[in-house]
Amino acid sequence: MKTSQPRLSIRGAIGLGYAAVCAIVTGLSYATWIPFENVSRRPKSTYKYIMFGLGRAFMRNLSREHEVWAMPTTDSAYETWCKKNAIVPRSDVLPDGTKAHWLGSKDADTVMLFFPGGGYNHPMTTEHVSFLNEHLTQINAKAPSPSRPILSVLILSYSLAPEHPYPRQLIQATDILHHTLSILELPPSRLILCGDSAGGGLIFCLLSHLLHPHPSNCVPRPPKLNVPFKGVALLSPWVNLATTSDSMRRNARKDGIEDISLARWGDAFLGGKERDAWNCPSVAESGWWKSLSAIARNVFIVVGGDEVMLDDINDMSAVLESECGDIIQSVVIPDECHNSPLVEKQFLRFDDVAMDTEYQMWLERLLWT
Repeated sequence: MKTSQPRLSIRGAIGLGYAAVCAIVTGLSYATWIPFENVSRRPKSTYKYIMFGLGRAFMRNLSREHEVWAMPTTDSAYETWCKKNAIVPRSDVLPDGTKAHWLGSKDADTVMLFFPGGGYNHPMTTEHVSFLNEHLTQINAKAPSPSRPILSVLILSYSLAPEHPYPRQLIQATDILHHTLSILELPPSRLILCGDSAGGGLIFCLLSHLLHPHPSNCVPRPPKLNVPFKGVALLSPWVNLATTSDSMRRNARKDGIEDISLARWGDAFLGGKERDAWNCPSVAESGWWKSLSAIARNVFIVVGGDEVMLDDINDMSAVLESECGDIIQSVVIPDECHNSPLVEKQFLRFDDVAMDTEYQMWLERLLWT
């Protein structure tokens, strides 16, 4: 929790003040500039236009010291949410100390293995947990018997860059899958893999590893799946660590994230390593994903039309549709930003978020077919 975070140095405090001033000035300038801004270059919502501009400026000027000081760990975010909602926290601990946190019953018919986003540099937020719990509650409200819930969620608390660069996250993703299959004795047919943003990117890294085992001895061998996963859900997945696509420029003033921050986070994640198919799925060679249907029965990819990552995700979806066929369902949501179920619904408190609705509809179709 906040008390466990390191103290901010004097230099850090000055830098944080500078970042805040830059954000406020940017927000005021955006508010002033609205009448002159090309409507095709900004969100339809004036509120989003100002808040996203303010947020981009703030994140652009944060140092790693600021990020570590301001953001609680994934573990403490989970504990804080549980305390606020009078829920007893329940966690599994892997042999290396990595934790995975439960929402719902371990005896549910289906377990969702969730990898939270955060640019590989930032922890899960309490808003992530609220998002997961909302959908979990909606699903289990339709269970024939309260004693036999339909769905539960297991959240991987993976390590963050730059302190822990790639392939640390892939190692942890592989370990939690081994734990789920071997220790919890859950067959893949009862598992859903889900991730938002960088968490979606990590899902792709794991799928790559399952299809083509990583060449490094430091990464555990992937488990052999006798049946496919029940489903895979990727919400605004970070599939390309490069920031060169046209939508990075075209949607620069529409989205809440920007290429400058993404480049910094991506470099920290790689830790000096080259991009490859196990850390950047978009660079995989032709035919890399053609056997995906052997490990996943259904793959859902959703992206907002205002995202800077739009072109990268659309290109990735096109490759998957070409190589994997009908198991892929890709959806573009007009006028919504990156990871809108978190950003627009949980943070900005918008009620009508189509990406959130599409995800819920996909989840219900998957669980009742």
